[in-house]
Amino acid sequence: RMVGRTRRGVIQLLLLQTFLTSIPGWAIGLLVSKFLVAAVLDLLKSIFEWKTIPQVETFSIQYATVIGLLVPAVAVILPIRKALSVSLTDALDIRRNKVVAVKVSLERASQKIIPTPLIVIGSLMTMFGVLVYYMFPLALLTFNLTLLLYIFFALLMGILAGLVLLSMNIERPVEYVITNIFFWWSESSMRTTLHKNLIAHRTRNRKTTLMYSLSLAFVVFVIVLLSMQIEQFKLNQLRKNGSVLAMYCPTLVKAAWAARQIEEFVQENRLVEDFALVSHSFRSVTSQSNSIRTLGRVVSAGNDVYAVTPNFFKVASEGFLTIRDQLPSYFDQLTESIYSAMGSQSMLIGSLYMDKMAMTLNSSFLLQLQGEPAMYERLRPMAFLDGVPKLTMSRYPARQFQDAIVSFPTFARLVRHLKDGYSVRDIPLYFTLFKLKDGLSQEEVDEISDQMSNLASDIGCRPRDVRNRYRGFQIASDAMGIFSSLTTGVALIVSFFSLVSSMFANIQEQAKELGLLRAIGVTRNWIARLYTMEATVLVLSSALLGLGIGAIVASTVTAQQTMFTQLPLLLKLPPEIIVVILLGAVGSACLSSYFPARRIMQEKIVKLLKAR
Repeated sequence: RMVGRTRRGVIQLLLLQTFLTSIPGWAIGLLVSKFLVAAVLDLLKSIFEWKTIPQVETFSIQYATVIGLLVPAVAVILPIRKALSVSLTDALDIRRNKVVAVKVSLERASQKIIPTPLIVIGSLMTMFGVLVYYMFPLALLTFNLTLLLYIFFALLMGILAGLVLLSMNIERPVEYVITNIFFWWSESSMRTTLHKNLIAHRTRNRKTTLMYSLSLAFVVFVIVLLSMQIEQFKLNQLRKNGSVLAMYCPTLVKAAWAARQIEEFVQENRLVEDFALVSHSFRSVTSQSNSIRTLGRVVSAGNDVYAVTPNFFKVASEGFLTIRDQLPSYFDQLTESIYSAMGSQSMLIGSLYMDKMAMTLNSSFLLQLQGEPAMYERLRPMAFLDGVPKLTMSRYPARQFQDAIVSFPTFARLVRHLKDGYSVRDIPLYFTLFKLKDGLSQEEVDEISDQMSNLASDIGCRPRDVRNRYRGFQIASDAMGIFSSLTTGVALIVSFFSLVSSMFANIQEQAKELGLLRAIGVTRNWIARLYTMEATVLVLSSALLGLGIGAIVASTVTAQQTMFTQLPLLLKLPPEIIVVILLGAVGSACLSSYFPARRIMQEKIVKLLKAR
């Protein structure tokens, strides 16, 4: 600039330098990716048992080319602004230290400065408003699932980026806590100098912190979300099955006769603790559709009635029973209360009817048993349930047709309105759930499953082992492990180069201060240890913030899904990924700081004091 170079020429020079390094990197990346993709696809072929290996699409190469050339062009914007914002006097002053802990800026009220942050924030808020107010209803009205998924993805990325930016406000407290926890053994002078370095380098380190936090938050978000999705699928299969081992009877096998056979099996098998029975529905027994109606017969909802044994909720898998409201009872189990005198005139129904029919526990309703001529039974709710294992109950109107639970005697009484002489012994068995004893090994469960299969064939039923449905999820889990390792490795490698650049610049800019420290007797190892600790604190704080943000966003997405699935919310953080991230962060911190510090410490003290 001093010899006449214009601002435009400086911009062209910096862009040219950027592309001179990015274009070879793009070419080398495509070449290396050819071998990496071949290795990954070969590994996935062995997992998924593919007959042929899929080919890499041309679109992926085009996408990598656009990203590989666009990212450097965008990344050079801030360095260009910094180079052009410095006055010639400050740029040529080699005696003044560039590392400053205090900055003072003066602005004239009449000076016309374009408020870039306000423009950016205003534009983003406008885009968000258009996205939510116009595009979201458009996607719903046109049933455009692709557009809807893009909107959800944009909102999630906005939440992720917003949380990362907000976390910058607690960056210093987190660094302070990490310093006192991991380096409590260090001398007081070392910790004091470390805190001052972190404050002085905060502007440059913030870029590295943002990169680490954002990349790790996204990686953790994807990994935790996939892990929780697999767990949700497993829970859904377990809820549908009712228990780990069960028997399904599609034919109308009488429950009384089958119960005797099952009871003998349980008594002879020391590994099975108990069993519970579920009858066929009222609809399948009577061939009549039934529904719940208000006393005025104005509002109605489709319904199907099942009979269960008193220990149904005790035997069924835990975690799926969600009670919204229930009558006071002296019984331990909710299904035991329907076998009382009051329970014989009651049902367990979904909590949807509380809102749809304005029901309370003191209300009564009509159960329509037959259409023409109409036949009703007046009952009352014993409890309103948001969710149950095996059967369908919910609080949301998306499931208009729900199930109801009664006792076996009540079920027989309801059927007798349509079939004279019908008794409890005539009720057909639909499902049998088995409760296994705690602490069983997989071999013992396999033994019980084989014996249950023999029992099922004897009484005309089909065995159901929920573990057979988990095998597909295990393949998905293995593939997810490969994906997690690759994405974590790429994120750590990319962030490592940013950390190296930041720490190298920090060390070079403080060459004079390092020379002064050496002149007063500070050892080389002490200075190398100082910068290693600084990089470690910086990376650990960024990694912990990224882990927390990714887990929060993944839990938010899963919590949204649990509203529809009515499954328990389980936060699962893969421990191996957390260990890899933390060890990789500490390793990259040591490599990026120790060796540059040791290298500059090899210089003579006089040369360090004359450093520019």
